[in-house]
Amino acid sequence: MDLAAVGETTDGRGEVRLFRNLGPDGFRDVSAEVGLDKITLKDPRAILTADYDNDGATDLLITQSHGPVVLLRNEGGNKNHWLRLAFRGLNDNRSAIGTKVEVFAGGNRQKWEIAGSSGYLGQSSTVITAGLGDSTQADIVRMLWPTGVLQDEIEVAGDKQQEFIEIDRRGSSCPTLFVWDGTKYRLIADVLGPGCWGIGWLQGNEIFRDPRSTSR
Repeated sequence: MDLAAVGETTDGRGEVRLFRNLGPDGFRDVSAEVGLDKITLKDPRAILTADYDNDGATDLLITQSHGPVVLLRNEGGNKNHWLRLAFRGLNDNRSAIGTKVEVFAGGNRQKWEIAGSSGYLGQSSTVITAGLGDSTQADIVRMLWPTGVLQDEIEVAGDKQQEFIEIDRRGSSCPTLFVWDGTKYRLIADVLGPGCWGIGWLQGNEIFRDPRSTSR
């Protein structure tokens, strides 16, 4: 991924800079090439990212202490395939703040963390726009939710927005009892630790602990 930043020079001049990611060769300043050196800023404070016009390209929004908001529309970022990802956590964190997201597409791997802020009085969109290059889909979209739940989605179609809801598979201090109803497994209830000795449990592949066994 490329980098964009706003700030002030030593003489107090506000500016926005764009750095192109060259992979193993590092980053190259391309601000002048794309015309960003012509933008005049007064006390810039935050740079925010979002797909403002829903065209699959990440746009930039700059806030200033003594100037208007500046919107920079990305007119060339959607020349390749892309994927927009929206996330919703369970009841305690519906905005999915803190979720770590990885996208694997072809030989590319990208990683984000959904942040609660993006600078002084700024908040970027929690919807992620991932570039897919020549790939028409993401091979894997991996989410590590703040609750510790790891969730993988495979073969996610690109050039559209995909929405994911956190899977409710959190750990528990006590075992849980599921039964097969002929179609799928259903949760019956939590089981207190000592209760396991009364009902038995699956110890390994095709190996079951007998009920009321006292051996460990």
